[in-house]
Amino acid sequence: MIGAGLAGVDSLEISLANGEVIAASCVLSAIGLKADTAAGLAVDRAIVVNRHLETSVASVYALGDSAQYASAVSPLSAHGSTLPYVMPIMAAAKALAANLTGLPTDLVFPLMPISVKTPALPLVVAPPKPGGRTDSGRRRNPAFGNGWTPPVCNAALCWPARRRPSAWRSPGG
Repeated sequence: MIGAGLAGVDSLEISLANGEVIAASCVLSAIGLKADTAAGLAVDRAIVVNRHLETSVASVYALGDSAQYASAVSPLSAHGSTLPYVMPIMAAAKALAANLTGLPTDLVFPLMPISVKTPALPLVVAPPKPGGRTDSGRRRNPAFGNGWTPPVCNAALCWPARRRPSAWRSPGG
């Protein structure tokens, strides 16, 4: 369905612009943001900013969902990443405040958990602690930089115990 225009959504079916109708029990819309290029700022996936949050135009800064942070370079994103979450925005705001008051400050992102905000399955994941192994004893995957292993979670085991149906309880739990 990627790239198909949406004509309408009923409670159990989706009508595409090409006339196709698809049965559905759930609809997820992930349309994202697109950087506006009218100001002449360098953009890639978003407005490109350096480690001080300055854009390609001197004394013009960006942060939040509209910024592509050079500080967030990884093996999966060599030109930086957009980080549309609260904790990265808070870190960026602190660095920007320091830079705007004359204290040159590089934006450095701390280890940050990511919250998946959905009432169906509230979930928080985070990279494992620094060191050679995860809490479960698995070796970290060096392909993800700094020994970080992408978090993997069995949804049934991550569900908060007070809300987890008894059939989903982990063995011994």
